[in-house]
Amino acid sequence: MGVRPDGRSGFGTTGGRVVPAPATTNRTVVVTCSGRGTTLATDQPRSGAQTVHGDGRSSDHRAGDATDGPSRLHHAGVVLVVGAMRTGTTLVARLLDSHSEVDYLGFELAEDWSAWTGLPWGAPGADDVACPPLHAMAASPSMARRTRAGLTRMRRDRDVPRRNLVVVKSPHFWHRLPFMLALLPGARVVRTRRGMLPTVASLGRLWDRALRDHGRLHHLPEAPDACWDFVPADRADEFDPARTFPGGDVRVLAEFHGRVEDHLDEFERARPGTVVATVEHERLVRAPGETTSMLQRSLGLPVRRLRPPEPLDPARCEEWRWLLDDDDLRTLGVDPDPSGAVAP
Repeated sequence: MGVRPDGRSGFGTTGGRVVPAPATTNRTVVVTCSGRGTTLATDQPRSGAQTVHGDGRSSDHRAGDATDGPSRLHHAGVVLVVGAMRTGTTLVARLLDSHSEVDYLGFELAEDWSAWTGLPWGAPGADDVACPPLHAMAASPSMARRTRAGLTRMRRDRDVPRRNLVVVKSPHFWHRLPFMLALLPGARVVRTRRGMLPTVASLGRLWDRALRDHGRLHHLPEAPDACWDFVPADRADEFDPARTFPGGDVRVLAEFHGRVEDHLDEFERARPGTVVATVEHERLVRAPGETTSMLQRSLGLPVRRLRPPEPLDPARCEEWRWLLDDDDLRTLGVDPDPSGAVAP
């Protein structure tokens, strides 16, 4: 599966660790909390104040440091949609966008987040190589002002009526949620989930496309809170081939899925009530009306019929069966039976 610049094809089976397939569920889990979000007021620091960042850097905050435009979101609640890549963050955000009370401000916004924070965002739009974890201590008042002013300008520039809920989504939020909440106090989180096998298959195909469309490879560092490096193809020799895609070890893709799930589970335990809904991708595709109704209720929205960007095809939930071959499945600890189905 996938072809590396050196001509090797398929996933390898060396390196990484075997990650058994987790138990799947056909149930959408929704945890509700009260309230519709908070007004994001300006927190102007005193002229000449200094912020020390989590990585030890310091920055000055002087008069005129904030960008132009208003620095509050006009009483709108903010919702962050987050999950591992290929678990349906875009689908959930676009479904919410079809609601009359929701502003979805656009796909990823990686270049904007990088500009507002001055930090790498690890995505094609930002042209960053790294996607490091970010903690609350790394957020400065000036970053918060630029972020709120930027989101406010986006709302102002959209040719839609003012709405009650602002939705931003990015799979790059998963190891940055405390940082995001420091920038946007009162924001709520919607989490997406998907089974390990379909996520692995879809992610492998995405990294094939990234090489074709952007000339970039994706490398997963071993640190358990690291996201993918977005690596120029001519630097492939600098990275462990088993952890670099296309062409790497399929177990590394499963490892990434597992680390995101573990990280978000830990966040939920540490910040109860912040994750207001968890949307299971397979359940959403197979029972969209039931799932989107529960999602809207968890956000305090009047329940409407939400329109997907394209017809939902339950058959796509089974694409992993032909994207992953028998060797891939065995490497992942799953035994295919002779008919091609996966044994229980």
